[in-house]
Amino acid sequence: MPSEILTERKAKVDDLPALLDLQARAFRGDGARDYGTDRIRAILSQVTMVNAALLAEGRYFVICKTGDTPVACGGWSRELPAYSAVTGESFDELPAIVRAVHTDPSRTRQGLARRIMALIEADARCEGVERLTLTATLPGVPLYAALGYAHVGPRLGVLPDGTPVSLADMEKRLATARGWAATAPRVFPAGTGPRISEAGCGSQPCPANRDPAGECRRRMTARTG
Repeated sequence: MPSEILTERKAKVDDLPALLDLQARAFRGDGARDYGTDRIRAILSQVTMVNAALLAEGRYFVICKTGDTPVACGGWSRELPAYSAVTGESFDELPAIVRAVHTDPSRTRQGLARRIMALIEADARCEGVERLTLTATLPGVPLYAALGYAHVGPRLGVLPDGTPVSLADMEKRLATARGWAATAPRVFPAGTGPRISEAGCGSQPCPANRDPAGECRRRMTARTG
């Protein structure tokens, strides 16, 4: 039986309905243990983490299965997220913020969230970002910690209806080497794919098309699992 083919690409505004559906399924699947069904329902009805403005920035990525259906997504932004009213975040100088990383519940533990984070970090490096920040939901904390994000402190978000939501502030200092992102969709069998190392430069073009001249390169190493 042939392997399923997955494709990495930048998200389009037209992807928004599918991404909102993915966000809802991801929260229901991953968040029930930490937040409970009622709180998850409240979060989904009062907070939108993915919107057209975020997708239009060109810094949001998706991994799609056959048929171009997203099964994982995530990105970063220099804009203050709309949900900052819930988290209570404010900044003297707006940092680069990891935004809305989600994986289809049926696709967890397949390395897709790690691959999305690799795309985010590499793309941020292309723009000279040296530090990424994020506000993690509780289910996401172990993943981010494993990827080198330091726990800055707990945060208590409050939904418009007064429902409290426990979160965690985290951040990571990025290597100074430039990153990459795909100028066109990259295709690979499910369960395999490239991993971006933090050393040196290789032969892959900048995936976000931030460096069309081709100066931005990264070394790629094969990964399975």
